[in-house]
Amino acid sequence: MPYSRLKRLLVVGVIGACLFGAGCQSLEEMAPPVTGATGNVSALSHGRSLFVTRCATCHGITPVADHSYAEWQGIVTEMAERSKLVGTDEGDILAYLRTVSRH
Repeated sequence: MPYSRLKRLLVVGVIGACLFGAGCQSLEEMAPPVTGATGNVSALSHGRSLFVTRCATCHGITPVADHSYAEWQGIVTEMAERSKLVGTDEGDILAYLRTVSRH
């Protein structure tokens, strides 16, 4: 099986298992969309997409509300290199988390 297909299946499986394990909590509750947000909506959407796909690949989706923005800053900064974030990825994830997390 080609590597990219295997990786895609793994991501889908992890997300599915995470959602199953989260009970009735939906993806929108765990990682709220950025509808109605002010600022660079494209960057916020990109940050959410990275949060849902990159973080979930190894950890499952941790509900955004489980941590304050300050806690998320430390987590994302610590994981940025291991996650192979490039360009504006880290900043976009942090902007998304700042917008939707508890303070």
